[in-house]
Amino acid sequence: LMGSISNYDDILDIEKFSMKQAEVQSVVRQIKFSPSLVSKNVKTAKLLEEKVKSLFEGVKYITINIYGEYAEVSGVVKINADKILVEQYLLQSLPVKRVVNKIFITGKR
Repeated sequence: LMGSISNYDDILDIEKFSMKQAEVQSVVRQIKFSPSLVSKNVKTAKLLEEKVKSLFEGVKYITINIYGEYAEVSGVVKINADKILVEQYLLQSLPVKRVVNKIFITGKR
């Protein structure tokens, strides 16, 4: 488990939930308790969501979450090229090593 969190009790809840999963044998916790960093990441993600919507007209819906060195993007786009371009844009715009792309394509325009 990696990232930052603003509520310490949530760390324990996440760890307990992870250990209950059938495939999980152990959990390595690298979660930082950092309310200010979480707040900053949420603001950054919301700003980027608006920027992505304005840059890529094929984006119908988008959500960005930042987890330490990783970002996750989900949403709906009209064309495959937008899915790939949004991921590349986030890699260039955020100080992350990887973007987990969960964008769904509705079809060609």
